[in-house]
Amino acid sequence: MTHPIALGLMAIVLVLGLAVGFTIHSVRDYDSSGPDSSSISSGKRTSQSGQRFGFIRSVENTDGRVYLSFDEAQFYTGEAAQNAALAAGRCTPETLSECTPNDFYIENTSDELSWRAVDPDVRITMETLRYTDTGSYASGENITLSEFQNLFTETSLWRSIPFWIMVEDGRVTEIQEQYIP
Repeated sequence: MTHPIALGLMAIVLVLGLAVGFTIHSVRDYDSSGPDSSSISSGKRTSQSGQRFGFIRSVENTDGRVYLSFDEAQFYTGEAAQNAALAAGRCTPETLSECTPNDFYIENTSDELSWRAVDPDVRITMETLRYTDTGSYASGENITLSEFQNLFTETSLWRSIPFWIMVEDGRVTEIQEQYIP
């Protein structure tokens, strides 16, 4: 017969082990050191061409190529922004002006990430990276892929800034920061 205290300790160890395992898995999904071959080949949206909106969570080098992890979202403006905010329960008809004060609404209902290969000749345009001498943002500033990669450190605020990406033939060919007032 097993002692009750031993059973209790085993239960605590099991629960902690599951919690730690879940936390490590969750963090790896977000802060991965890069895509593995299975996530590249089986990613749900890695090869779809076209323009996408969302959040770049990391930029990584793997096997001599650059990949970014992308959290796709929706960007609405005007009446579509108001309708989306209402449908999501973020505001009421009475609070629409407070809920969408700058006439846009971002909806991100999934934290699913997809790894996307980045073309070595990608064009990257930033809107809020640096200031001009007058104190305004230097909008429309083009930077290199290496400079862009350096922005995405472990504590980077750039992970919370939305971007538009253009995907052609399975590779990201353009990255454009979305200015948010």
